[in-house]
Amino acid sequence: MIETQGMAGYAPVTLPGYKFYSALVLFIACNAFPGFRPVWGEADPASISVIRSEAGQNRDGELVAAYRAYQDGNLEAARSGYAQVLQTYPDNRDAMLGLAACAVRQGDVKSAVTMYQRIIHAFPQDALSRAALIGLQRNRQGGPVIMELLSKQPDNPFLHAVMGRIQAEQARWAEARQAFSAAHRIDPANPVYLLNLAISLDRLGQREEALGYYRATLKLVQQDASDLDIRPVLKRIQSLRRP
Repeated sequence: MIETQGMAGYAPVTLPGYKFYSALVLFIACNAFPGFRPVWGEADPASISVIRSEAGQNRDGELVAAYRAYQDGNLEAARSGYAQVLQTYPDNRDAMLGLAACAVRQGDVKSAVTMYQRIIHAFPQDALSRAALIGLQRNRQGGPVIMELLSKQPDNPFLHAVMGRIQAEQARWAEARQAFSAAHRIDPANPVYLLNLAISLDRLGQREEALGYYRATLKLVQQDASDLDIRPVLKRIQSLRRP
């Protein structure tokens, strides 16, 4: 879901990225210009790739089937598939992450939060789920936690992006720019990291540089067939090009 609010420009935000043993699901959400604020719901941009696991054949097959349903946009079938896995394997992290991802995409924040809490209970060291929970609950006090996680995983782009989200919500745009720049540097193929970098530059008044990154975002979306909604980006590009 993309909303427009106010008149101050973009306010970039990211949704959590999750590394499965069988799949990597990366969700990143961003609001549209003007007045960007975090949005978590259906039509959140998603970039997904599959990584094979060493799980049992039956379980692995069920997980892959659920993932394919998710990839096809059949979220109810995906949720059903992941739920079936959990009936047999109650602490299967892949299935819990899959259910959380489906809930996020459907705008069911309550269910997503509950699932991440369940993951953290089963896997206390799960850094990405901790970061995801901070993002979903829009916890502005989560900065120290993310910084601690970054000290252990400095090359994790998602953690940098969550840090940027927290800083953006506090209008700390120069710091947010650095965080989004780090996320983009680590994962240059992710169009939403690039978009958030453009947004932060836009907010800082660096319009020419922002325009270049907005255009680069469009190019990445076209190359990767991403489902990121580019309409707000096109509108902002048109606005910046006006004399």
